[in-house]
Amino acid sequence: MEVVFPYSEKTTYRAQSTNCGTVGLMESRNVWSWNLPRLAALAFILVICLYRWRADSAIASRQATVQGIITAHRTGRLFSEEYGYVFFVNGQGYTGWDRDQKNGLEIGMQTLVYYDIKNPNSSALTDFAESSRVNIALSFLVIGLGTVAWYIRSRRALRL
Repeated sequence: MEVVFPYSEKTTYRAQSTNCGTVGLMESRNVWSWNLPRLAALAFILVICLYRWRADSAIASRQATVQGIITAHRTGRLFSEEYGYVFFVNGQGYTGWDRDQKNGLEIGMQTLVYYDIKNPNSSALTDFAESSRVNIALSFLVIGLGTVAWYIRSRRALRL
């Protein structure tokens, strides 16, 4: 019987005689060698989603709204439309960029801007409470996908 560290790619061991006549060396793939990078990526995404959920929830509890003006437009990442806007709080001007959630904004239009009363530099064109709900939903989706992927992979590993 060979001794191999548990995190190696393959573990080799001697099989004992069974009814089907299997005798000799058998190989078993280590499940962690496949899953560890994927689990790390899922954990990273989960941490980001939970962080954004917590931050947006905190801002949502103290957010305020003001009218702003769309000043710029650009095509963002992943086919989204991003809009630059300007708004004023107590005579102080602030700017921001956000994705278009309403699909109807044009340069020069007035729109509702949500901002943090403690830090008006934190602003968005969508309600922070809605953003926090999206982030917690994404967190549950990542957990669900990770669980399903782990289950499928562990079932396949048992068949090898």
